[in-house]
Amino acid sequence: TCVNHSIVCHFTSKDERNLILARGNGLEVHTIEESGLVGVLSVALHGKIISLDYFRDGASGEDWIFVLTEFKNFSVFAYDAAERKLVTKAVNSVKDRVGKDAVSGQCACIDPLHRMLGMILAEGQIKVRTARCVL
Repeated sequence: TCVNHSIVCHFTSKDERNLILARGNGLEVHTIEESGLVGVLSVALHGKIISLDYFRDGASGEDWIFVLTEFKNFSVFAYDAAERKLVTKAVNSVKDRVGKDAVSGQCACIDPLHRMLGMILAEGQIKVRTARCVL
């Protein structure tokens, strides 16, 4: 029941603010309203969530979620309002054959302008990609 990561973004709609929580391998999406939080969806992913962030798609203006799991796989999700479900935009492995796992743990972050993605997966190594490159 412990929340590992949380973000606030406009995931389900440009007009709605959402609180997105990562609990172990579970991802929960809530809409923030004046009366409180309203649950939108809850899904289980393959592997514990190590990092959670969002970035804005330049073409559509929608916020997409970036998730990195313990298996060094990342996924990018969008929300389909008509179907009321997650849509997988990208899945990729960032596993390397060399390098010792980071002692302080793996992490990933996206710069505030949503241009670059940085991941620390192994000791002394950082992977940097453009946000458009992950798709």
